[in-house]
Amino acid sequence: MQASGRHLLVALFAAALGAGGVAHAGRAKGSSFETGVADADARVQSLQKHWASSKKVTAVKVLGGRSAKVMLVRTDADHFIIRQPKRGVAQGVRVNLAQQKLAAQLGEYKLVPSAIADKTKLQLGEVAIGTEVMVVHFAGKHYVNASDADAPTLAKVPEQARLVGALVDLLSEQRDRKSANIMVNHLGEIRLIDPDKSFGQKGDPREGETENPAFRSNFFHGGKVGYTTSQARFHDLPAQMQHVIEDIADSSIATLTKVYGLNAEEAGIMQSRASRVRELGLQGAIDEYVTSLGTLRKNK
Repeated sequence: MQASGRHLLVALFAAALGAGGVAHAGRAKGSSFETGVADADARVQSLQKHWASSKKVTAVKVLGGRSAKVMLVRTDADHFIIRQPKRGVAQGVRVNLAQQKLAAQLGEYKLVPSAIADKTKLQLGEVAIGTEVMVVHFAGKHYVNASDADAPTLAKVPEQARLVGALVDLLSEQRDRKSANIMVNHLGEIRLIDPDKSFGQKGDPREGETENPAFRSNFFHGGKVGYTTSQARFHDLPAQMQHVIEDIADSSIATLTKVYGLNAEEAGIMQSRASRVRELGLQGAIDEYVTSLGTLRKNK
């Protein structure tokens, strides 16, 4: 077992935080953990650049959505997903970035599409200029909802992606990972969408939702794209995933808020779930979490 990872998290982000730091003896510089976060930041910057270069809108398609108003917008620069989360743009972007960084650290750099907040300078259908929106990278027209994908396509999803999806959903307490919120292409590559109901967020009856909208994540064992390997012990996880879980479990709440951009309550949830994975193994931690949710909605 390698040394505690709490110094690693501090070292990895010291430059970004302007705090200085030292290299961690237990990890090589340029490791997947470190490059994962750098990759997430680079993807956000790329999205910002492409969105800023848009001069005119050429097409708008309303996609609907319950937790957010969602549109596919085509500009002269690119395609973008535009969201107006009911819980606010700031919350949606914050949670999305945390999940994006976590997935990248665990080894799946593209699993969570990048997102930014912006007061749009363009008229987006009925959305007026100056409205704050959540701009999300568009994965591509070749992706479909997993709920619409056939069994041979879903069978192509790699075990690593399944495990990372399960860990992201557990550590962020994602309560809405029905198959419609997973995108998949013909190669079995997947993307996660609709991050809103995470970190303990419940439904709002005033918005026509049930108070507890929780679905059992489709990445959990037995789900539509659930992991298939035995995960009874912590050491059943691949080594890189173990390292990330240990680093999160051993870090302070203050460090986690800085690294992932979360508030203290959200960081506490992430730390607590990581600790339970280390103590119980992934399956045990999932069973404990699912039991805490009470009655679940029927999964699809």
